[in-house]
Amino acid sequence: MEFGPTLLIILLTALVSVWAWQDGLVFQALLFEPFVIKARGQWYRFLTHAFVHADGYHLFVNMFVLYMFGSNVERLFGVFTGGSGTMAYVGLYVGGILFSSLVGYQRHIHDPGYRAVGASGAVAAVLFAHILMLPTQAIYLMFIPIPIPSFVFGILYLAYER
Repeated sequence: MEFGPTLLIILLTALVSVWAWQDGLVFQALLFEPFVIKARGQWYRFLTHAFVHADGYHLFVNMFVLYMFGSNVERLFGVFTGGSGTMAYVGLYVGGILFSSLVGYQRHIHDPGYRAVGASGAVAAVLFAHILMLPTQAIYLMFIPIPIPSFVFGILYLAYER
């Protein structure tokens, strides 16, 4: 795997998450809080929460799924667009963050106790782009000894994220 957008996102997300775990003020400043976003106009939180994760397990699961599917989606976008696919891939990733943030914002705008972190919206966007392009591609996981179709993996991921 070459060092492309997927590995850059994984590296950046891991670095920001570790930084936020070590400095509670950074964690607080980056997390997603719709009530605070509206009250203080801190719209940057629509994006920043995706680079902070609750703990190592949360970070690992999201980045593992991104690693498994990200580069392939970027390559497939390149095939479909005739270019490298990088801009479309980054657009998909950022769009996934923003779309999931808008849904959370509308749902929790009046809830001062709601907080969220993580890249699940962006990772789900990448995963489901892969599923739409290659729904029956076999996925091999270390802890599942048989191949599973990518759409089944998508269902399992959604079940985990609930």
